[in-house]
Amino acid sequence: MRYHYVLICRIIVVILLGFSAGDSLADRLPVQLVSSQSDNVFVGESGRLEVKMDRSNSLLDAKAVVEIKDEQGNLLSKKTIDLRVKHPVIDLKGLGFYSIQVVASDGAKVLGNATAAILPKIASDSESSFGLWHVHGDLKSGIKAGAHWTRVLRTLNTYVLDARGAVVPKPPVKMVAAPVLPGYSFIDTLAYGLPSFLRNDGEKPVPNLYPPKDWLLFEQLVEQFARDFAYEPEYFSVYNEPEIFWQGSDQELVRFLDTIARAIKKEHPTTKVLGPGLATIKIPHLRKLAKLGLFEHMDGFVTNAYAEVGGPEDEFIGRVRELKLLFSEFGLSPMPIYITEYGWTSASGVAWQKSVDELTQARYVARSLALLRAEEVNAAIYFCLRFNGTTPGALGFSVTHSDGTPKPAFVAFATASRIIGPARGKPSLIESDDGLRLLQLRADAKEKSALVIWSRDSDHNVFIPGNFSKSAVDMMGRSHDVSETIKVDESPYYFIAKALLDDIPILKNKQVVKRGASVGIPVPQNIFVPQPLSIVDKKQILIPVNAPVGTYWLVSDANKRITIFPIVVTD
Repeated sequence: MRYHYVLICRIIVVILLGFSAGDSLADRLPVQLVSSQSDNVFVGESGRLEVKMDRSNSLLDAKAVVEIKDEQGNLLSKKTIDLRVKHPVIDLKGLGFYSIQVVASDGAKVLGNATAAILPKIASDSESSFGLWHVHGDLKSGIKAGAHWTRVLRTLNTYVLDARGAVVPKPPVKMVAAPVLPGYSFIDTLAYGLPSFLRNDGEKPVPNLYPPKDWLLFEQLVEQFARDFAYEPEYFSVYNEPEIFWQGSDQELVRFLDTIARAIKKEHPTTKVLGPGLATIKIPHLRKLAKLGLFEHMDGFVTNAYAEVGGPEDEFIGRVRELKLLFSEFGLSPMPIYITEYGWTSASGVAWQKSVDELTQARYVARSLALLRAEEVNAAIYFCLRFNGTTPGALGFSVTHSDGTPKPAFVAFATASRIIGPARGKPSLIESDDGLRLLQLRADAKEKSALVIWSRDSDHNVFIPGNFSKSAVDMMGRSHDVSETIKVDESPYYFIAKALLDDIPILKNKQVVKRGASVGIPVPQNIFVPQPLSIVDKKQILIPVNAPVGTYWLVSDANKRITIFPIVVTD
């Protein structure tokens, strides 16, 4: 656990100091793949990469082979290109994620590689709850992904006492300027300790955080800081991960956070002041802090929500649900929830969290957003768009590589943001006992109802009929034929239902049926049956003897409601 906290501390320090990592692997190869679009992220139906090389390099053959793969490593195309052509190009067609590699004609050496994404257009949606903390990433790339939220760290360490003992900024004319973040809502957040005039002699250096030696002077400091804003903050988080650094009692911690909240609110009455900004959700500690008055001057709850083990369906979302129960316990429902950091790393070197591969990271991104959407959090900010830090494993949390080019997680975020990010009706979540999940967003004003379906593991086959929907896309945004049966796995599928759904979905008890048998049809109309199962005489569902073993979801959309009838086919 402590390694988890140390990593986050280092991330904050690196962000504040503005360090960045070195070049990507592609920058060290003889062939470069570049495009007219920043970070190789295209919006539309196609993209083009230009092949550039050092033509004086005698080791380059005249011919090379271009291999294009998807996020699972499946080969999509393979062709030979002539490197002697002045401007050889690689054309990409269709939405999704692409991994491109240029190899020598004999296959012995990789000459160049890159990744790219083709995304559909996205409408501006000021009510979306999804965000990417941009850190070192390109804000325009975040907008392309559909991120609406991010955060900005602020510090009190630029303040000093003048000759009269008054708190002043240094330099004196410096004001806290509004960041240029078009299309974003951002959360201003205090971090990085207190100025020296509030520290006692002998206290350990930053990032250690001690109770101020003069509480009245501390309050004056925060009030001056608030007056020095050149704009009215929309959201303000009292401190970032204070419990990691705190060297005082819980009572003093609550007083520290409460002092900040009152001072900000005094100078900016319309600002939504959020707290406590902890590193993760720990219910016993929060219960103790709540009893000490933590929430008396908070307009909303803000927290980072890292999970040490498991996927999004485990401790991650479990803690969010426990948090909502805690609010009910203290009479704080509904308390707005803003999650400002969480994620999974695809790189080794993080002691507190087991790394995952890039495909698993993408799956976790998509599924976590669906789960947070179901819990109706006000902001779900993934860490992060790009972090070029020096801490081992830290870059792995990013949804892009160090050069800004996309990982599968970037496209997974983009797909989710387009389909379930917009503010539609109230969400409903079904969790079956065999690992399946279904999130339904009820019909919006445009008479569309979105659904997300996935399995948390691949232990068994799960089949659903695509024809209950108008359209279906996978985690990478690729369209699928709704007349076909779709096999559901750990990568979510997104559906726009045919019917105008405005009621809570229902999951019926499963029936176990052997291959070659039949079972009574559950409803007389509006029933969609996955192939190779079929309806016979409008009365029976026939299971062919050659039907794959697994779970089949029969789906009805009668009465503006999704009803699922699971049939488990066995030998």
